[in-house]
Amino acid sequence: MKRIKVFSVALALLVLAACGGSGSNDQAKPEEKTGIGRIAAERASEESRAVSPKAASGTSLRISAVRISPADLFANVDLNAEAQVVPPVPETIDFEYRWFVTNREVADAAGPTLAAGNFRKHQWVFCEARATSGKKVSDWLKSDFVRIANSPPQVESIRVENFTIPGQFRYQIKASDIDNDELTYELISPLDAGIELDKKSGLLTWQIDDKTIERLGETIVISLSVGDNDCQPTTGTLTLRFQKTIATKSP
Repeated sequence: MKRIKVFSVALALLVLAACGGSGSNDQAKPEEKTGIGRIAAERASEESRAVSPKAASGTSLRISAVRISPADLFANVDLNAEAQVVPPVPETIDFEYRWFVTNREVADAAGPTLAAGNFRKHQWVFCEARATSGKKVSDWLKSDFVRIANSPPQVESIRVENFTIPGQFRYQIKASDIDNDELTYELISPLDAGIELDKKSGLLTWQIDDKTIERLGETIVISLSVGDNDCQPTTGTLTLRFQKTIATKSP
């Protein structure tokens, strides 16, 4: 009796893009929506004027910029702020930081890092910094607003065991989304080979026989995508390689 088994299976998922998306209450910059940004700016100005006259007089300590990293801003990534001081830079200098999410100060974030969990996708974030060196105190300086982007779905690669032809091939795509968005699964190709992919569960099933392999070949590439309905989906391929084996009869 002739049997055909899977020789090897490889799954490679490549992120194509991650967009910010639209349709969120946090889409517009905070200062453009409610005027709260103006209030925050006035507060920072008042606090800078509240510095003791002795500290403010004759000081040359100034912050030139406050920059937020990394470049890819997702909900599961810590944000870091770096303040840059106008030269000459004192040998001893301390920095204070204040973080704001949609113009509301994060009370527990007093350092240069804003931990993931304090913000979600589509929200606007900025950081203010102030420098102190001895009796010299700089004004508060605000960074640019940055917007948290939509996170692409993450797909876990799983091992597929050998199976006999003719028979049914089953593959459960395991995916997750940092933003807890509902995921949608879609088959890209081949579309005319009888492959079925459940759009909600991600279960792929395929009834394979000898004629299928004769028509498509012993190496078959299945292309699929996983999306969160908010941006361009994550795409990848599932490659099946078949090897014919002859089952020996028991004596």
